[in-house]
Amino acid sequence: MTGESNPFGAPSDNDDDDILDVEGLDEVGSKFQVPKGFHEALILQAIKETSKAGKPMVTFTMALTGNMVDTKGSLSTVDDGDHGGKEFKMWCSLVPAALFKVKELAEALDLPMEEGRLKVKLSSLVQLRCVLDMEDREYEGRTSSSVKRMLRHPDGPEA
Repeated sequence: MTGESNPFGAPSDNDDDDILDVEGLDEVGSKFQVPKGFHEALILQAIKETSKAGKPMVTFTMALTGNMVDTKGSLSTVDDGDHGGKEFKMWCSLVPAALFKVKELAEALDLPMEEGRLKVKLSSLVQLRCVLDMEDREYEGRTSSSVKRMLRHPDGPEA
């Protein structure tokens, strides 16, 4: 293949195929980092699972649309950058001490609660929209974004 360049540079006698040597990584941000604030999102999946501790929970997978919501609740026409389509997970534990998160979810998605009970088909939540309050968290020296809370979309959950 003449004319094609080697993506690893010119080979030398000292090359070791078992060593990767790349510079400039300190300038690269995390692929899981988005601006702090309120982001419009769509629910892609909601499934019942069991936590590592053996407790029941619901795992939500959500995708950012690329739009942000201002503090007055208006949808911004300004795109949040290259963050549309990024997926984030949110976990709702179903243990009594964590039910506040389930109530937050129900309120954000306008789900009916009767006498303190929520009964909903998880598949019916797919493609509903909401607002995710995103924050930065540091773990093992790396900063990434995570869902702080879910809020009601200013135009309601139906897209």
